[in-house]
Amino acid sequence: SVLTMRSEVRRLNQVVLALREENAALKGENDGLASELKTEKRRSEKLMKIALSHGADIPEQLKIQKTSRGGRSSSILIPSDNAESSAVKDCTVALQAFWNSVEKMEVVKYNSKTHPEEMYKIIQSIQTIMSPQLNLWKMGRTLLQEGPCVVLDCRIDGSFDLTYFSTVAANKIPFFKLFLFNDAVLLVEVHKKKLRPEAWLPLADSYIEVDSEEIREMACFKIINEDQNVRIAVFFDSKLASRNWAKVIRTAVQDNCRTKQFGAPLSKQKTIEADGCVIPQIVHDLISELRERALETEGLFRISGNRTQADEIRDIVDHCRALDLKNYDVHTVGDVLKQWFRFLPEPVLPHDIYQPLLDIFKLLDSEEDLAGVTSVLNRAKSIIVGVEKRNLDLFKYLLHFLADVCAKSSVNMMRSENLAICFAPNILRMKAHGSSKQDLLVDAHSVNRIVQCFIDNPNFLE
Repeated sequence: SVLTMRSEVRRLNQVVLALREENAALKGENDGLASELKTEKRRSEKLMKIALSHGADIPEQLKIQKTSRGGRSSSILIPSDNAESSAVKDCTVALQAFWNSVEKMEVVKYNSKTHPEEMYKIIQSIQTIMSPQLNLWKMGRTLLQEGPCVVLDCRIDGSFDLTYFSTVAANKIPFFKLFLFNDAVLLVEVHKKKLRPEAWLPLADSYIEVDSEEIREMACFKIINEDQNVRIAVFFDSKLASRNWAKVIRTAVQDNCRTKQFGAPLSKQKTIEADGCVIPQIVHDLISELRERALETEGLFRISGNRTQADEIRDIVDHCRALDLKNYDVHTVGDVLKQWFRFLPEPVLPHDIYQPLLDIFKLLDSEEDLAGVTSVLNRAKSIIVGVEKRNLDLFKYLLHFLADVCAKSSVNMMRSENLAICFAPNILRMKAHGSSKQDLLVDAHSVNRIVQCFIDNPNFLE
């Protein structure tokens, strides 16, 4: 037993020596990282001086003035409508230098997936310095996502500092953590491991605004809360991160919107009377714009529009803000119209008449003559007129519009079969629950044929 004890002592001594060696190696690695960080800071400062020096060559269209941020004075550039993109490129260089200098900060590495305990402690420490009335962990509130960002205040006109990052050292730029809860956004400034809550923005009163192509090059979008008169530009370390954050925040905003029109049932929509039908206001506005500008546009509803602009239209409509559709491409307006129908909880032709219509139109496989089509349409009419009046009015209004588009098919190249492919899945579909992809594929041809027949005979419900 004595030999065994001696052997165990020797083994433990070897373990202690190995741990000391590992500790020394880690200390050397930490010293190396600290040296790297200093080098990166010097490099970022050099890059920022270069970016600032470029400001001297920036065209006069960029107005230069002075401002104060946190007691520091800095030169800022406000882009005019015809500003060149050089300022954006210079600022992007400076931003990248900043991100290079902070990527080794521990707070960047913490997130709820990899460091749940540390993240919980961070949020608890934030809670202690926020208003006692605001409970971050109240019943039903969950943390959806968090990550590092840089925040700048926007002016009333929506512009912000393009060269702010070029005028101060990288280690002095305010660094933030953005916390997205299911009902609010929390922005916290991080400075030397000290936390200071900067903004608490309820999602029900906020919306996302994505700027021009030039500004998006800077991996940036805006969060706006008009109730608190807050307009902030949020920057990320890559365009991909910016797009992903904008998408997840926009989804959370839409889930919290009290006045949303996209995804709301027909009974909750704001309506207007047009052509003897009571229809949702947004559908009337979209179709009126398309009637005015797009009936002869080639590929209407087939060619995709600008997705960012489509999201912007949705946000404007859901938050009851003034909308001028003339500022948008007609293909984008067409996409928004299809989206509105697609997002309805129940399609305009309700789920319960899906299978009866499918069964009736199977007769067309053997009855291609006009009398057969008339017979099938009469049977379909007897089913459709039984739906609620709001559904019937909307379906008739849409059908007559699609027939008008089809009437211009020699110019816009959109025949009834093309329009049916674009709209059939949005207005006639089976319940998602209990239906397989195979069932949907089998029925797709029949559904398209049904809608095509309706478009070819828009007065069959009269």
